[in-house]
Amino acid sequence: MKKATFVRLEIFYFLMMWASNFAHPVTPAFFNALGFPSAMFGISFAAMSVTYFLFSPLWGRLADRRGAVPMMALSLAGYGVAQWLFGLITTPAALVLARLLGGAFTCGYQVIAMAYCGNLGDERARPRLLSIHGAVMAAAAALGYLTGGFIGVASLAWVFRLQAIVLVALGAGALLLLDEPPASLPAKPLTAQAAAPRANWTLPLVLMLVGVMLASFGTTGYENAFNYYITDVLSFPTSYNGLIKALTGLTGFAANMLLQLYLARGRDGRRTLICVLGLNVVLLAAALIMPGAGSFIAANVIFTAFNAMVLPLQQALAARGQAGHMGRIAGLFNAARSLGMVGGSLFAGFIYALHPRLPFACAAAAFAAALIVAYCQHAADHHHV
Repeated sequence: MKKATFVRLEIFYFLMMWASNFAHPVTPAFFNALGFPSAMFGISFAAMSVTYFLFSPLWGRLADRRGAVPMMALSLAGYGVAQWLFGLITTPAALVLARLLGGAFTCGYQVIAMAYCGNLGDERARPRLLSIHGAVMAAAAALGYLTGGFIGVASLAWVFRLQAIVLVALGAGALLLLDEPPASLPAKPLTAQAAAPRANWTLPLVLMLVGVMLASFGTTGYENAFNYYITDVLSFPTSYNGLIKALTGLTGFAANMLLQLYLARGRDGRRTLICVLGLNVVLLAAALIMPGAGSFIAANVIFTAFNAMVLPLQQALAARGQAGHMGRIAGLFNAARSLGMVGGSLFAGFIYALHPRLPFACAAAAFAAALIVAYCQHAADHHHV
């Protein structure tokens, strides 16, 4: 692995995820200003997640066969345009169309970045690299929320405009600053058959994808409900939303760096994932019974620190034995993740109207199911070997 290539990728990935998170802290206030019902926050994210699911495998195959860097540039520029349009919407129908377009492009650079990172290391180094990758994502998301939250105090519209400008600029910068990962496949004509995801469908792989979907369901439902809850129920301004997310992002970054050191010592990632999922269930249950706003926020900050480790662990486990095929695996991984995003966002959006804290209980149930699946996958891995 070339250390300089990995560092350059992670710096660029930090900037991508920083810009990608500008709009999240202001979206609830944006919807309220437009007079949309509370269910629209779930419908909005679900619409984005549908095309995220449909296009994730295609971006993975495109990256393997047409080159990771040009496809990353295209997806960044496309998402920038989609976010500009998102900032101009005035009706629910326009919102859904903008979100469908955004999902089709935002999955591209996330799939490709995961595949790029996985291709830079061997079997032993890959879990550590993907753990660092997850830590970078947590830190970038925190700073992006903080940036968008404070810009939103001055102007909601300018959050979307600046996000679009930065994303398009990053798309151009990718072509100039990034090199192709060493394990990319040579360019070949892309047929419909080649674009379709193919995999050796073993029981451990199926369980892995189900676990990813369940954890994504819980995370997405939780995050959508939490963002809306602190604006709608606690009446926090967008700057507070950004500050809270920044705090949770920093704790997630610290947790992932500790996880990286832990995995570097050869620890079992599967058992670690089981423990983290179990802690997620306990912490969300604790957050549900916290009476005051301060204790509720504190419990959620601790939960987010542990939950930030789930995705890097799942990515590292999915990448085992996939050298040269990381684009395909990353596409399948993100497709499963996006299914959870669709279900989690829709479900949270509709049950929020019944009780504002009900989505948090459903998220805890989803993590409990993911815990059971992770335990079954651990057993299946041993049997498969």
